[in-house]
Amino acid sequence: MMASEEAPTAVESAIAHAFETSDREDAARRAKNVIAAELQRFDRRLRVRSTSYFTHNYIPDLIVEWRDAGVVNNRQVFLRFHLDTPDVAADMSAAANDSPMFVALRRTPHPLRRDLSDKAPSTLITQATALEKIAKPDVTSQSLGRMVAGSLIRGGKGVLLDEEAETVSAAASHSLESLHEGDVQSTAQAIDTFGQYLAEDHTLRLNRFMQLMWRAHGHELQTFPSSDVLSGHLSDSEARELLTELFASPSLEDLAFWRRLGGLLDLEQLETFVDIPHNANFNNLVSANLDRFRALVLAVENRDPEILDRDLPRWSVRDRSLALEGDGFRVLLASDRRRFGQVRSTHRLPSWSDLNPRLESYRVQQLSLIGPTTQVEVKVDEARNLLMDADIIGLSSAVHEEMQVRRATLIDWNGPLYVEADFGKWILDAGDQGAPIGKLAEAGVNVLWAPDAELRAVMSEFLAQPDNDTPSVDVPASPNNIDPEDVQESHISDQDTLF
Repeated sequence: MMASEEAPTAVESAIAHAFETSDREDAARRAKNVIAAELQRFDRRLRVRSTSYFTHNYIPDLIVEWRDAGVVNNRQVFLRFHLDTPDVAADMSAAANDSPMFVALRRTPHPLRRDLSDKAPSTLITQATALEKIAKPDVTSQSLGRMVAGSLIRGGKGVLLDEEAETVSAAASHSLESLHEGDVQSTAQAIDTFGQYLAEDHTLRLNRFMQLMWRAHGHELQTFPSSDVLSGHLSDSEARELLTELFASPSLEDLAFWRRLGGLLDLEQLETFVDIPHNANFNNLVSANLDRFRALVLAVENRDPEILDRDLPRWSVRDRSLALEGDGFRVLLASDRRRFGQVRSTHRLPSWSDLNPRLESYRVQQLSLIGPTTQVEVKVDEARNLLMDADIIGLSSAVHEEMQVRRATLIDWNGPLYVEADFGKWILDAGDQGAPIGKLAEAGVNVLWAPDAELRAVMSEFLAQPDNDTPSVDVPASPNNIDPEDVQESHISDQDTLF
């Protein structure tokens, strides 16, 4: 049976219905809505915008937009009734520099010239029925299929009509199983199939996704039928699909794999999940990259024990923050310094005698001390340490008030950490450069939460960094006294706002 004699598909019926009106503008709008809905079936995170034109020769009908790493990207979509006319070939050649899509509303009644894309090698030339075959549920219901579908919209190329769409759809539907089983031949065939219809950067991304899934299911990378492409940075869509699959997979105890994966990710991509329940592979990923993932701010909060509360400490994501859950507390780390901007000062400020033992692992550069009527700022230069310089108890006696510590600026002796601690809010601010999550979490637990010796030892082992070769910093000793120039005293009234 010829293509023109085949029974109409669902998308063809929808397009035909769109033109069952004498109002040309309404018909164009309805037809564009059908194609827009079909495109969004490929990836729900795509945004499809309509222009005010229909089948114009150089102005697109639709624009597909997506966000990746905070950058908005787009692709133009030109609609045509057929693809096999000289004017369409001319339009493709004219628009080739923008790497657009050309979509036929109707199936081509006779074979299309396969050299049509020669003058537009990065253009995707397809038709509505082919899109329908790619976006069917058995493709988009699993992670690799979604990766293939999304990649075709973002970076598809070449002539992809019904026959080719069937081939791509079959490969996308079954290749995840081949990756799980370590089937070299089937995986190689899928890689070749996908590569025929994807631009080079999208082919690389898809191969990288497949390679990571291959290793995640216990197969050696050396046996994967493609070159090693585990470098660069995962796109947001790659990260979401890959991590969703990994977090639902059996635990993989392979530090080298998780280190390599961590080098392709950042904390923001974990936060986009909003919530990730505790699972073994998420713990593996975070624990292997304590020195790589960086956060800008940390908050500590009390945590009520749960029924059958086990596997503590543990990592999860809660409300867009990386969460370290321990016995009685939760440490939240975020990549956005505004994340805890609304937290109020509700915690009792520690006295210097209570706080001093918690700071032994840090160089204290600045203290904000407060008494009933007096506020004192003590600061030393970068080469000195207030723990050795300052007699805070003596300072309290001098002002006749017991001083509590409101804020402190801390520098880690053994690693890249420079934070301001707010003891009223239980917040650490690591500045614009941030700090490795392992070092920052350890400071949050030890300085703000104040664990006992047993918990401190447990957390030290849990937060031990996997590859920390940062040299320690030698700081010269200073005399045990406060330089008067380092102290600023001010008297406050009951009406003064402290926080």
